[in-house]
Amino acid sequence: MIYVQFEQIYPSTKTESVTGAVVHRFEELGKFEVIKYNIADVLELKEKSGSWFIPDHEVMMILRGEAAGCIDFRRISPRDVQSINDTLYIALPQPEICYYKLDMQKTRVYDRSIGSFINQTELVNRAYKIGEERVLQAALEEGILDLSRQNAYKILQPLFEELTKKHVVIQFKHEQNIKPMD
Repeated sequence: MIYVQFEQIYPSTKTESVTGAVVHRFEELGKFEVIKYNIADVLELKEKSGSWFIPDHEVMMILRGEAAGCIDFRRISPRDVQSINDTLYIALPQPEICYYKLDMQKTRVYDRSIGSFINQTELVNRAYKIGEERVLQAALEEGILDLSRQNAYKILQPLFEELTKKHVVIQFKHEQNIKPMD
């Protein structure tokens, strides 16, 4: 009873929040990730100053990044799927790199030796850009596209067989994409 009287004296307030968020851009998705690599590397970027009185510029970074391999389902057309008797034939596009990036939370500039005549931020930004490309190169050298293909078989064949109740044969088209397609 005291509670009721207290609430009558001090009624509860409601807070309303009005936002003006607007969708700036949206993307259609259709890429099915089948593998993700986590990559660690050390990058030492040296730039020669070209002068005997200006020291060379160096940046050393501990890189952490990731790259993902995927199958782009948007590139499958009805003619890529054929059902003959009790078998379903599917022609998938070649695996591709969905994305590759540095993990900026884990990538660290370990050491820098930069003279006063160069923009430090510019050199470090170049090192980040080179580091990102090294993530891509490491993933390709370690066989991300081949493992993407193997994982696509392992994941998709049983899935399609369960959905269609048919034997499924997966083949890959002959085209090859290494970098993400936009």
